[in-house]
Amino acid sequence: MKLIARMVFPCLLASVAWAAPAIAADYDPPLVIDAPEDVDEFVPVEVGTGWYLRGDVGYAINKPFAHRYSSYTSPVGTPGEYRDNASLLTGSIGMGYQFNSYLRSELNLSMLPTNESSSSVVGRCEGTGLRAVGDTVIEYPDETAPCDVSNSARNKAYAVSAAGFVDLGTFAGFTPYVGAGMGLTYTKSQRTVNEKHCVDTPTFRCDDVLDYRGVRDSVGGFNFNYSLAAGVAYQLSQNLKLDVGYEFMSTPTAKWVSYDSDQTFRWHKGLDYHQVKVGLRYALW
Repeated sequence: MKLIARMVFPCLLASVAWAAPAIAADYDPPLVIDAPEDVDEFVPVEVGTGWYLRGDVGYAINKPFAHRYSSYTSPVGTPGEYRDNASLLTGSIGMGYQFNSYLRSELNLSMLPTNESSSSVVGRCEGTGLRAVGDTVIEYPDETAPCDVSNSARNKAYAVSAAGFVDLGTFAGFTPYVGAGMGLTYTKSQRTVNEKHCVDTPTFRCDDVLDYRGVRDSVGGFNFNYSLAAGVAYQLSQNLKLDVGYEFMSTPTAKWVSYDSDQTFRWHKGLDYHQVKVGLRYALW
């Protein structure tokens, strides 16, 4: 028995001595390799930072196509009617870029107020009189019949402009700003004078179609504009701002037509808009 113990005990010691390094190897701490000090830290880049979309609706408080009269009387005293259908609403969409906390710029496409107006009186249309004699209809040239005679005008305008703005700091979520811009205004105006609305009857036929159209002329094209603006934006969320402001836009060389105090539709030069605007700005990041 002693002999067996003497043989087994050394073997156990040898086994423990051989297994100890292997067990210890299972619990070695992980190797940590420090990055070189001269390697820059990786910073993710935000795509679209600084860009924003914007849109607004407005109202032209100065009524650019305003008329002085709501009724019409012909030069010979015949009572008539005056109609005016003006839209003073404006709207624009665009894109901007925020350079820093104080400077930004925008490119905008705008729809400006429109106007349609007309005046009418009872006048005379030239044509052919018709008389039935038995089964025969006899024509009498160069007769006249009552008809409406009208003058009318139409104005519409659109604008594209680039503007720069200065944000004057943010206070409790409110950011006041001022700005200025320039661009092009497209105007289209048409005037029709002495248009006759003749109606055929059993006793009268309207003949002179070209004369009934009256005299028509129109002016359209692009003209330089400039604008001044001021307002305040409020931060609704991380990416969304409410923008309330005022804008003055002038197109000094634009031509347009209006109904004047002498009861005629006349051409004018120079078109100004004073607009109150409400819109949103959405940041693309």
